[in-house]
Amino acid sequence: HLMSKPAITVHAGTSPERAAELMLTRHIHRVVVVDDEDAPVGVLSALDLLRLLLQDRNTPATSPG
Repeated sequence: HLMSKPAITVHAGTSPERAAELMLTRHIHRVVVVDDEDAPVGVLSALDLLRLLLQDRNTPATSPG
């Protein structure tokens, strides 16, 4: 199967951590991202989350002020 039926969704403001947790508990690799009216606006994949994690690790922290 390419997608679960019904599709598993997250809202656009959902944190990456929450999306990853959902993917792990549901044993899925993608979720549909929806807006405030539950209209689909994109797809978030586990690979997207991995890229975000690696990007954050490779971005130097900035010091305040």
